[in-house]
Amino acid sequence: MTKYLSLTYLFCLLCFCASAKHAGNTTFATASAYNFSASMAFSSVDSCDGIATADILDTLIACGGEEIGLMGSIGGGASQGTWVGGLGLFPDGIHDLSGTYIPDTSEYGTSFPLLLITDDPPGVCVADTDTVIITILMPPLLAPLTSVVACGSFDLLNLSLVDSNNTLGQIYFYDGFPITTPITNTVIDSTGTYYVLKVTNTTPSCFDIISVSITINPAPLQEVWTGAVDNDWHNPGNWTCNVPIITQNVLIPNGTIDCIISGAALSKSTTVEVGAKLIIQSAGYKEIEQ
Repeated sequence: MTKYLSLTYLFCLLCFCASAKHAGNTTFATASAYNFSASMAFSSVDSCDGIATADILDTLIACGGEEIGLMGSIGGGASQGTWVGGLGLFPDGIHDLSGTYIPDTSEYGTSFPLLLITDDPPGVCVADTDTVIITILMPPLLAPLTSVVACGSFDLLNLSLVDSNNTLGQIYFYDGFPITTPITNTVIDSTGTYYVLKVTNTTPSCFDIISVSITINPAPLQEVWTGAVDNDWHNPGNWTCNVPIITQNVLIPNGTIDCIISGAALSKSTTVEVGAKLIIQSAGYKEIEQ
């Protein structure tokens, strides 16, 4: 086993040798004859080939469902970095500094740390670590819509939209894809595929888009009152096709519930059979073309 001399012990030994007298035939040499140095009394110490560095942004904010560009970097004596943390996926591998991260759905609406850790450089240098706090915003999640068949026209506002994530935001409608300019008049009279976009109020904004097929059948010349839902003239479900327009005749047959007008009501002509009632409330009025 190798034993090492302490500096104090070596210094005392050298002093003793330097001041010794000749004793008999034995001669003690002076210290200068051997050129001892303090470094010779210790084992060699590894040097540091370069301090490792890891660097990444302090914060990242993204929407759930997006791939997040990580943009990490290492330097100094580091030769490899490793991403650590999160419940999601690293599709490019945990050692790709410019790779991406796909959040797990359980991370939506939360913030969590992600670490970039370097390897240990040769020598006594230690690894370095940097941390980014990732915030995943909750995106809208619109449920699929069933096809719609309407008579004459259809108001897109009557679509039964369900956002499973219950996010706050705005709804926009489009009549083609890729989407360009939103529809301003939501009452449509043309058959086609329409698109519904929901955008959150967050920064950055998150969105979801779904499509719906809508078939518009030609409106009949005459609308017949059924009162199938209630007594509201303005409810499409109370007519054989749809709420009457100015180019259609209207028939309110005997045996149906009273029909009540509370706003503007249009028709080309209106026939109320004996025993049936058409009631115009104070706030309503009836406009007949002839």
